[in-house]
Amino acid sequence: MGEKANNVINIWQAKQERDGRDNLAEFINFAKTELTLYNEQGWEADRWKPNKGQTLVFGFQEEGNNYSKVELFKQPYLNFVKAFIKQQMTIKEITSAHIWMSMFRFLYKALLSQYPDQAPCILNVNGQTLKETKILIEVEKYSPLRKYHIGGKLKSLADWLVNNNFVLTLPKYKNPFRKPAHTAEQVSE
Repeated sequence: MGEKANNVINIWQAKQERDGRDNLAEFINFAKTELTLYNEQGWEADRWKPNKGQTLVFGFQEEGNNYSKVELFKQPYLNFVKAFIKQQMTIKEITSAHIWMSMFRFLYKALLSQYPDQAPCILNVNGQTLKETKILIEVEKYSPLRKYHIGGKLKSLADWLVNNNFVLTLPKYKNPFRKPAHTAEQVSE
C-alpha cells in the first residue's frame, strides 16, 4: 500500500508572492534536483540528446558541424533555458524541441543587443526584447512555416514568463508570423 506511484510528474509552479529573482532561483533548483529527464547526460553538458528528435545544443555551434565547439549561452540565461527545456520535455517529450532552441538563440541575441554590458537574463525580457527578437527571426533565411513555429514558441514563452511571475508585465504578444497557406493543389472532380 505505501508505494509511491511511478507515473506521477511533479511540475514547478511559481509562488505568486515572490519576485522574479526568487522564482528563477527556485525554478532552476527544482529542475536540477526534482526533474529526472536527462539526468544521465548531466546538468553541465553543453547538449542533451532527447529520446526523440534532434540534439538540443545550449548555445551556438557552427552550422552543419555536430563536432564543432559549442559557444554556450552565458549564465544565468543558460540555466534558465536548461530548466525550461527540462520541464517542457518532462511534460511532453516532443520531436520539435529544436524549435524552442532556435527561439532561445534569437532571444539571447536580442538580450545581448539590448543589454550589451551585462550577461543575458530572462528577467530582462520586455516588449522591446520581443520586438528585437521578431526582427532577428524575420531576417533569417528560414521558410515562412519555420518562422511561424519559432514565433509561436516566443509567444508561448512570453505568456509563461508573465503567468509565472518572472516578469511583471509584457505587452500582449501574439505570433507575428502568419501560418502559410497550404500550397498543395486542390483537384476538384
